[in-house]
Amino acid sequence: MVDPSSPAKARLQSALSSAREAVAKFSSSHRDLHSSVSKVGKAVDRHFAADYDSTSREEVFAGKEQQRRLNEVVLQHFYRQGQLDLSDVLAEEAGLGNIKLSKEPFQVRNEGALYIIILSQRLRFKIRVKFLKGHSTDDDH
Repeated sequence: MVDPSSPAKARLQSALSSAREAVAKFSSSHRDLHSSVSKVGKAVDRHFAADYDSTSREEVFAGKEQQRRLNEVVLQHFYRQGQLDLSDVLAEEAGLGNIKLSKEPFQVRNEGALYIIILSQRLRFKIRVKFLKGHSTDDDH
């Protein structure tokens, strides 16, 4: 049984308190950000009328220029999603090799997101190791 006055329990309570504070700060900033994003979305809805009728008419995508534009939009979507290999195949099969769409900004964004994920995993691992080392030294004494 763990002694209620042990240093390990005090460290655990301190870590728990710190985690609660961090979650509260994150929650507050998320609320603020969500509120701002929601306001922007409502403003866009008020100022732009959506015309979905044009997407159901075949003649809208009948010409070569319209098909090329549609393929460009799909290609950009794949870039944004980080599916760069798939976008290369689409560009080749659709004959979009001459289009000057740069995938570099999307590569940087996707690599940046991956870097952040790796850093957060390393930080979690370091915290666990530090806690376990501190916990095991208390039990040894």
